[in-house]
Amino acid sequence: MKNITSEDPAKRFPPGVCIVDSLPSEPLGSISFPDNRSKALLPPVVNAQLKNNKKVLAIKAVVFIAKGQNTLDFSIYQNCYVDIDGVPQLQFFVAYDMTEYEGIDFDMYEVSFDANPIPFVDHFSQIKTIQTFLWDIDPITSRGTETNVQEN
Repeated sequence: MKNITSEDPAKRFPPGVCIVDSLPSEPLGSISFPDNRSKALLPPVVNAQLKNNKKVLAIKAVVFIAKGQNTLDFSIYQNCYVDIDGVPQLQFFVAYDMTEYEGIDFDMYEVSFDANPIPFVDHFSQIKTIQTFLWDIDPITSRGTETNVQEN
């Protein structure tokens, strides 16, 4: 677990702590949207599950990245905060740095990881949903989704 800071003021990293500093180098598969005319990112597909008596929060995500990018520089950040009702909330940011363009063909990358423990609550027992975002650090566009946490 490490904090990441940028020497480049044009880059904006997401809030939180970096918990994964790379994603798989090879895509799981691909999907095509032949009529796409948008530079907007596709939101990640996420599954979150509590395990080991709510002591582990296992997360699996599939992210979609437009084909044709030269280098894929990925990392995952975890951010925790307490909402106005005093309930802890978790956010995950799949951060990358690539040139944006109108993608038609997208590679799918799968990543699995366990959330870091939350320091101020008893394990993950109060977590009912998580938010996961695909975050371009350049920082023109970001997109995300909210996922319900499932009991084991």
